[in-house]
Amino acid sequence: MIVSSARGQRRVVITGLGAISSLGLGKDGFWDSLRQGRSGIKEIGRFDPSLTNSRLGGEVSHFDPRDFIPSSRVRRLDRVSQMAVAAARLAYEDAHLPDSPVLREEAGVVLGSGLSGLVSTESFFRSLLEFGPAGANPMLFPSTVPNAPASQVAIEMGLKGPNVTLSHKEVSGENAVIYGSSLIRQGRADLLLAGAVDELCQLLHLCYWKLGSLSPPLGEEELCCPFDGRRNGIILGEGSGMVVLEEASHALARGAKIYAEITGWGMSGSDCRPGSYARDGEGLARAMEQALGANGSPPPKPGVIVACANSTPELDRMEADAIRRLWGEEAGSIPVTAPKSMLGEFHSCGGLRIVAAALCLQYGWIPPTINYRVFDPECPLDCVPNQGRAAELDSVLVTGSSSGGGHACLWLRKFLPEAGGEG
Repeated sequence: MIVSSARGQRRVVITGLGAISSLGLGKDGFWDSLRQGRSGIKEIGRFDPSLTNSRLGGEVSHFDPRDFIPSSRVRRLDRVSQMAVAAARLAYEDAHLPDSPVLREEAGVVLGSGLSGLVSTESFFRSLLEFGPAGANPMLFPSTVPNAPASQVAIEMGLKGPNVTLSHKEVSGENAVIYGSSLIRQGRADLLLAGAVDELCQLLHLCYWKLGSLSPPLGEEELCCPFDGRRNGIILGEGSGMVVLEEASHALARGAKIYAEITGWGMSGSDCRPGSYARDGEGLARAMEQALGANGSPPPKPGVIVACANSTPELDRMEADAIRRLWGEEAGSIPVTAPKSMLGEFHSCGGLRIVAAALCLQYGWIPPTINYRVFDPECPLDCVPNQGRAAELDSVLVTGSSSGGGHACLWLRKFLPEAGGEG
């Protein structure tokens, strides 16, 4: 059976979900915490954060890579590759894909990562500088290249199709899923693993603190509270979110469970300095409009927006402005949930937020934006404060925006075989 959209395009669906996160391991643990509004942010334990006044982070706990990778091969992979392989394996298993050599010959990987291999890179070059070439650990070198996690996923799982790594700061995950969806829509692949991974480490934490990006500024409370009037900077997190992308006919032919259809996506840019967020929501609104397929007509209202708000004054205000630009006075009637209130901010968070969006559709539930107490007149949104809610959802808009002005958005809808996707 050939399933195409009203425009004759191949349709892209999500058939598997994998999550390695501070909220839990696997889609069920991740969703349970997200649904209940249980934060994954806590005191940092993997390194000493005392060089800064920021002590909190969204660290992945209770992660044993040997649960996902044979013990004989674990030591060859650094931690960021281990998380990517684990999330990919969880997504592949969740999709109930057959163990077929033909399938693995064609299936590929598209992975986003902002700073993959940073820990290995620092360790390798530190030993190189301190002890010379003879003192540098050659086992670390393969993990210093940005495409190492995607390559390790393919090696561990025997996937021989397209293998792509994208790095675009905080929209790395969104762009990876968009690129993977484009490959399927264009007929260049039928099945791909797509998502993102990044790791929290001391060097990254220290750099963000030196740049003045972390919560809290001196004398203020350390907290992660998107859209709240008290927000004062980011808290860093880590993890990996992966989805199985499949051409709709391919998925239906094997009787796959379909979580969602990716019916549209959009990308745009804003004119701003590196390290800064756009001054207004015009650029993000264009990406949202493209994803929704509005093409100059009034955009449809999604059932919920899975926001990119990260508890910085600038980004949250800009995102609220983008939403108001599209829907005007009706903007306040659209539920907007901010998962980063529980996960923290990291370059690959988009992968986990797309997993969250698919689960919102699956369960008809909108997770809360936690830590919300003080109304900000610049963010007059229904941000689902502190308490999640049931909802009849047929679509979810995932927004993404990075410092430096990059924007990437995706529109997920419930899959109906007879309905043609737009976008």
